[in-house]
Amino acid sequence: MDTPIKDLIIYAIPAFLIAVIALISVAYKNLRLVRQVDRYKDDLYRQSIETKINELQQQLSISQTRFENVNHLLIEAQKAVAPNNNNLKKADFFDSLGVNIDAKLDETLVMVLMPFNNQFDFTYATIKKAVEDVGLVCKRSDDNVESAAILPHIVQMMVRAKVIIADITGRNPNVFYELGIAHSLNKTVLMVAQSVSDIPFDVSSVRVLVYDSPVDLRAKIRVWLVNSLKAKTN
Repeated sequence: MDTPIKDLIIYAIPAFLIAVIALISVAYKNLRLVRQVDRYKDDLYRQSIETKINELQQQLSISQTRFENVNHLLIEAQKAVAPNNNNLKKADFFDSLGVNIDAKLDETLVMVLMPFNNQFDFTYATIKKAVEDVGLVCKRSDDNVESAAILPHIVQMMVRAKVIIADITGRNPNVFYELGIAHSLNKTVLMVAQSVSDIPFDVSSVRVLVYDSPVDLRAKIRVWLVNSLKAKTN
């Protein structure tokens, strides 16, 4: 073998080995990087799951204050009847609240039950327009509250109201409690909801007006009021 070729081979072999080692090193580093990325993705997924779990735990671990805020009407009623809850009669319940169930009926008053939440303000405005369309007066259950004891105010308004409309969207416990009182007073009641999913199974047999837009709600309530009041006069 010629000397130049031998020299080339001698120099080429180490260079080749160095290149192979370099390639192996790069491949190893790339493999480590891929594994780190996979671990990072796993960590992100784990973190997202833990975040969701934490959010659910916070929702489940409702503080006493929040529970009382959400269910204030139920708690207020319980406090009112607690001292005399043995052999409790219907009249005793209203007496404990200081409500006069013999108050004069207002033939023009339509009372609206809905959560005390500004998210429902637009819905109330729509219902009010429908009520006024047929010449009646519309009031929300929390209108003109003058004291901290809101339940007596609501129940007294119920006694006076000719018709009661209840928005059960969101299944608010206070609204359902008020509904129970309205039915005990033998009031003409219309329940409305934004979706069929808002209707609990235990009231699914009762007529609930489901609406998909403010225009739809206004039209349906107007028709219902006209038909309902016409039936009452016949």
